[in-house]
Amino acid sequence: MKATPIADAIESLCPKCGLCCNGVLFADGELQRSDRTAWLEQLGLAIFRQGGKRRFAQPCACFDGRRCSIYANRPANCAAFECGVLQRLVAGKLSAAAARKTIGLARRKFQTLERHLQKSPGDDPALPLSHRYGAAMRAPVDLAQPGGAGPHGRLLRSMETLMVLLQTEFLR
Repeated sequence: MKATPIADAIESLCPKCGLCCNGVLFADGELQRSDRTAWLEQLGLAIFRQGGKRRFAQPCACFDGRRCSIYANRPANCAAFECGVLQRLVAGKLSAAAARKTIGLARRKFQTLERHLQKSPGDDPALPLSHRYGAAMRAPVDLAQPGGAGPHGRLLRSMETLMVLLQTEFLR
């Protein structure tokens, strides 16, 4: 059977990205009634209720750093999600090279932000990016120390540049 343009695009881009599964784009994912919650919990997904809806925590326990280990049976909202980069590539509005460049830029910006987060006391890489960032920004700033506000400022600027890129390129 011949692969579809969307399948080809997913195969070429998604393993280089993973931002929808690693806690960068989303803090959690919403589950649908059709999703097999008990099975997902057995696989290690942390499932909780929020606002009357079942959700699973990100980073996703089924993401191995490159691929979803349950791709063929992933939750319905995961199957339905297509980031803006993927949508534009499939629509012919973005070349594969430009898509890879955008993904590379986003990953580099995330890595820069992660280096700043790792310097924060109590940083937990098992949490989604938004939670890690919030915790780091709640830490007190010691303005009496030379450069005391520097780490917060660098963290703030790093998060802002990543969020602008994610909003404009991935979450359209």
